[in-house]
Amino acid sequence: MAGEIAQEVAVALALGSAAIGAAGSVLSQAVGGYITGKREKRRADAEEKRWSIESDAKRRDRSLDQKVELFSRYLALIGGIERDEMWGRPVSTEAFMAYNETLDEVQQIIEEIGLIAPELHRFVAITSKRTVGMLFSRFGEKYENGDPGELAAGKRAHEDLQFWIAQTRIAFRSYINHEPVEWPEQAIAEHKAALRKSKATDLAK
Repeated sequence: MAGEIAQEVAVALALGSAAIGAAGSVLSQAVGGYITGKREKRRADAEEKRWSIESDAKRRDRSLDQKVELFSRYLALIGGIERDEMWGRPVSTEAFMAYNETLDEVQQIIEEIGLIAPELHRFVAITSKRTVGMLFSRFGEKYENGDPGELAAGKRAHEDLQFWIAQTRIAFRSYINHEPVEWPEQAIAEHKAALRKSKATDLAK
């Protein structure tokens, strides 16, 4: 009788061990499948990112020389106005009207850039707007008569234009080098703070 019980216990233990072994095997397979799936997903994500970068690079490389020429022309036109006005002279009605042809060409270039490189459109549009703003800041009798407040405002407008020309140049360079064209949030915040400080100082005089 005791022998039969021992035999039954041995059989039960053997069956239990087999079940545990089978469960362990299933669990091992599940874990292995999960790890493999994660690895495959990472590989697929990396491949998709690489394809996106290569695709973007190819898009940018199409007619790159033509784009560089367009970017250079834009900077030359805007930079020409900035250099002409760097001494802070009053802008007469005649001088303002003389800039119209240049500004019309600038606007045409902005539209072209918006079509071939949309990520740059925001930069060129705001820089063009700052150019016009700088001209207006030096237009009028108060500026011509040397009003301190108007002179200070004209100076800040010129500094603002210089900042945006620099940011646009950086954006152009990033685009040409197939690097991300990022909106300079931190630089803009610091620039605005500097302008506010300059204005407060001028008002306190």
